[in-house]
Amino acid sequence: MKKIKISLVILTKNNGKTIGKVLQQINTQQIEVDFEIIVVDSGSTDDTLDKFEICCKIIHYSPR
Repeated sequence: MKKIKISLVILTKNNGKTIGKVLQQINTQQIEVDFEIIVVDSGSTDDTLDKFEICCKIIHYSPR
């Protein structure tokens, strides 16, 4: 069976207080496919990005 790669995209801005719970829930999922977590951050000024550095690809987005 061919493995399918899943991209999970999380949009965030200043979500440091709750994002740890989100990551915990993602990591408890039992799936048999490869997946990646992509974080699109809209200019967080709190500790949101610190929670993602180890596990995710981070894209910085600045709305015009």
